[in-house]
Amino acid sequence: MDEARFQRPPSPYPTEVQIDPDHEKRVIDIQPASGKEEIRCHVSPQSLTSHPSGDYEALSYVWGDWENHGTISLNGIPDFPVTRNLLRALRRVRTRDRPRRVWIDQISINQQEKAERKRQVKQIGRIFSQASRVIVWLGESDEDIDYASKDGRDVFTALHKLYSDGTANQWWSRAWVIEEFVLAERDPLVMFGPYQREWAEFMELEEEWLSYRSKARNRDTDPAMEAIAKELFSINFHMLNYSRMRVCKNEHNLHSLTAILRQTNTLDPRDKVYCVLASLSDMERALITVDYDKSVSEVFSLATYASIASTGSLGILSLVPRLSSQKIGEMPTWTVDFTFPWEKQTIRTGKAEHRPLRYLTMVSEVMEVIQPQELYGLFQLFDFASTQQSWTHKNPKTTAEVFLNPYDPGKLVLTGLEFDSVQDIACVDTSVGLSKATPAEAIINYAVPSSTNSFLALFDLKNLNSKEREIHSSIRQRVSSISPYYRVVDFSLTYSSTQDLGTVRLSRIATLFRAWDKAARPRKARPISEPSLAAVPDIWRRFWSQVKQGDMIGMRASLFKFYMLLDTRGVSFFITAAGFVGLGPADLKPDDRIVLCYGSRFPVALRRSSNGNWQFVGFIYVRGIMDHELFDCFPNIMLKETRFILE
Repeated sequence: MDEARFQRPPSPYPTEVQIDPDHEKRVIDIQPASGKEEIRCHVSPQSLTSHPSGDYEALSYVWGDWENHGTISLNGIPDFPVTRNLLRALRRVRTRDRPRRVWIDQISINQQEKAERKRQVKQIGRIFSQASRVIVWLGESDEDIDYASKDGRDVFTALHKLYSDGTANQWWSRAWVIEEFVLAERDPLVMFGPYQREWAEFMELEEEWLSYRSKARNRDTDPAMEAIAKELFSINFHMLNYSRMRVCKNEHNLHSLTAILRQTNTLDPRDKVYCVLASLSDMERALITVDYDKSVSEVFSLATYASIASTGSLGILSLVPRLSSQKIGEMPTWTVDFTFPWEKQTIRTGKAEHRPLRYLTMVSEVMEVIQPQELYGLFQLFDFASTQQSWTHKNPKTTAEVFLNPYDPGKLVLTGLEFDSVQDIACVDTSVGLSKATPAEAIINYAVPSSTNSFLALFDLKNLNSKEREIHSSIRQRVSSISPYYRVVDFSLTYSSTQDLGTVRLSRIATLFRAWDKAARPRKARPISEPSLAAVPDIWRRFWSQVKQGDMIGMRASLFKFYMLLDTRGVSFFITAAGFVGLGPADLKPDDRIVLCYGSRFPVALRRSSNGNWQFVGFIYVRGIMDHELFDCFPNIMLKETRFILE
């Protein structure tokens, strides 16, 4: 990136309008004029607390770069620099007969005063929520006309030009839109070129365009115009999450907002956290300090900790970067990278590698391409961040116990129960496409609630290759004499040698799970079902049905398979020292510790560092202890509570 393009030209700022950034803001009166007359503005201070709200509007827009920037007159100071996009917005926003009062960050905040900027960022949510209206400026091209023609097509042409130039796309992807749009008291006014629409009217442009096209089908075949329907659809789809947020204001946390944050961009990565502060709970917001002197790693670590400490859930750790090479600087292994670099990675699903799709529509057909943004958004809601449960009767805690090392904020102290350790690992082959399952596989992997049926267990074996048969036999042998549940209490009974398990197919994992169930799973444990990865439509129908009933038992193993499938590095199948089986990240290693952390529905894999601290490897699935099974079936089990220092 050419840094010079984004450097603001130096210029004086009106000295008579100094403010207390924590309690005041500056509003701008745009003086009346028209056409290409000079833009004259007068900025004045206004209280954030005592002054009645609603006497100004707030502008939501894209700064753009400083190439070919324009100038305005500000409090008599000539040639005050503004970006080209803002200059165009000011020309469209001002009126001919009276001043128009607005708040615009580029002018209202003295951008050359770093301390003021830092403190005013905290107030942006309040500023936009107190505004009488938010104006969304999408931009305009050099070719925009001043008046629409009678056939009604020009409004669509102008919008299409903005998309072709990338201008409109930039507004949709701005991270600050989250606060500017969601916190607005009323629907924003959308402006682009000479056109303006109330938000509700703007969202109806797709239907308006389709109606127009149906009437003009025989006389208008411009290919460029055919793309407008897709653009309007993408706008509506993109804004669904924002619209939902407006309905349930002040009910969000940093974890729940990541589904939207993934779709946004910022010039400064730290703004990926700062831009949502006003939407967070008081407790979570109080733990995050706006400070542009902190490194990106420090800000992201503090935000990750704030999410855990305020929600009592480790759910946000499901978003920890999966590719260590993409981490920013010396980012700790437990820190979420809020730039979400993995979304630029290819996803292996079947015969080919695919780039992540921008949008994902849940249809009844089997999909071969999975979009990380949407699926990660779903997983974070039901796999990791749902209501927590106790792991054992002896340690009934449900809330995460964490704190930052005061002498080294890069170290997180995490409390959990020592459970087991990884011993044998097999690579999982995920190359089978989602649509390639046979009817028999779908029945075996989805319709069978448990492994008590000997005929079906025998049928399972016929689908295994020789290596998978060896693993199947090893599982039965290792857990047939002494239950693994008792081995976790007395590790002297565990196996000491490790095996090369080779490779197993993801579509056969359910068979290996059933082999373990047959030998080790307590009979009083609740039945579970294992949908096949091939049965995507059935899985989602079943999933939404269970969501409505408030019952998630039986779905987590399959959903965890999807979660692991999104990992571009692959998946591993493992056997623990005590004899449990499960799924985890591909870089899982022998001796990785399995910990049942408070505030987590899934066990966590940790790896000991050379200095005695621990590294966060990721969430794992361990058969037989999920969904309250350990709690219900072994009420007297005693596990050691330990604090782990993560680095």
